[in-house]
Amino acid sequence: MRPLKDYSFIRGVNHRMGERDQTVRELSYAKRIGLNSIRFWMNYREYEKAPAEYLAKIKGFVQLCHE
Repeated sequence: MRPLKDYSFIRGVNHRMGERDQTVRELSYAKRIGLNSIRFWMNYREYEKAPAEYLAKIKGFVQLCHE
């Protein structure tokens, strides 16, 4: 795949994963204003404490974003 010449169609935000209800609310705001990209921050220390739970949290966040 070749790089695009124009990426101006990408409208996004940086996001920290939080509680589900808050994330759903914030994603609805993002949709209303036309955002189509999210970069989220991952916390390595949180992952180290409970890897399986943290990966499940990431999976849930990505699924919410996809919806």
